[in-house]
Amino acid sequence: MDLVAAELGIDPVEFRLKNVILPGHTTPTGEVLREDAGRVDHCIKAVAEKVEWGNKPKPAFKPRGKGIAALWKAPAMPPNASSSAIIKFNDDGTAELLLGITEIGQGSETALAQIAAEELGVPIEKIKVVLFRHTDVSPYSWQTVASRGLFMDGKAVQMAAKDAKAQILEIASQVLRVPKEDLALENERVFFKGRPELGLELRQVVNGYTYPNGNVVGGPVIGRGIGMVHQEFTLATPLTVAENIALMLRKNNPFTYPLKKVEERAQELSEKYGLKVNLHRPVEHLSLGERQRVEILKVLFWEPSILILDEPTSVLTLNG
Repeated sequence: MDLVAAELGIDPVEFRLKNVILPGHTTPTGEVLREDAGRVDHCIKAVAEKVEWGNKPKPAFKPRGKGIAALWKAPAMPPNASSSAIIKFNDDGTAELLLGITEIGQGSETALAQIAAEELGVPIEKIKVVLFRHTDVSPYSWQTVASRGLFMDGKAVQMAAKDAKAQILEIASQVLRVPKEDLALENERVFFKGRPELGLELRQVVNGYTYPNGNVVGGPVIGRGIGMVHQEFTLATPLTVAENIALMLRKNNPFTYPLKKVEERAQELSEKYGLKVNLHRPVEHLSLGERQRVEILKVLFWEPSILILDEPTSVLTLNG
C-alpha cells in the first residue's frame, strides 16, 4: 500500500484511511461487517498520533524510521478445533509421546514433553516426542495455527498423562495390595505416600507387572487425551446473563447457587475487572464483544490463578 500511495502522491496514513473497511462495508470475500467488527480507522489514527506521523524525527545518534500498517485477523477457528495425544511406554520405563501438531520452530515439542514429564513424575529426558507425523498413524490435531498448540495440544498431553498415570496406579495398587489413593508416582517410582522406599520401579509396571512365578497383572499402559476449547459461545437463550451464570454453576454443583447470590457475585466481579456486563439482559441481545465478556465472567467465578486468553478477547472493545 505504501508503493501505491507513493505512486499516487498520497500520504500512506491518509491512503489507508481512504480505503479502510468499516462496519457496514462488504469485504472482498462478500461478508458485511457487523457493528462489533471493530474500527480499524480509529486504530490507525491512534497509532499515527502516538508515533507523531508526519513530523520528521529529530537528529539523533541512532537513525529512526517510521512505518505504519493495519490488518484484520478473523478468529475463524471452528467449534470442533480439537487436539489429541497418545502416550505409550517402552520396557525401560521411557515414554513415547505421539502428537498431531507440527513443529515449525515454535518449541511446542519441548513444552509438550515438559507437560508429560511433570504429570508422570519423570525427567524430561525420559519423554521421547515421536517426530514422525502422518494422518494415517498420528493423533488428530486440527491445525498448527492460531497460537493454539500449547494450550490445546498441551491439554491433550496433560489428559493423556493423567490417563496413563491412573492406569499405572491401578496396576501398582493390585501388586502392592494398597488402595491406589495411597500411592504416589514420582522419580520413576510408584510407592506408598511418605514411604518412597516401599514401591515399584516405573518400568516394572508400564507394560504389566510380572510376578516371579510368571503371572502378570495389567498390560501395556496407553494414555489417551484430547484438548478442545469451544469457540462457540455456550450461552442459553432466552435466559439472561445472570441466569446463564447460575445455570453453569448449578451444572457443576447441584447444591445451592441462588440467583440473588449469583447476581451479587457477578456484579462484584464485573465492577472489579471492568467488564461492564448487564446481568439482566437476555443473551440473544448481546453483541459478540458482550458475549465474550460474559464468558470471561463465567470463568472468573472459579477464581483461577492464571487466565490464558487469545481468541476469547478478539472482539472486545472499551464499550463492549
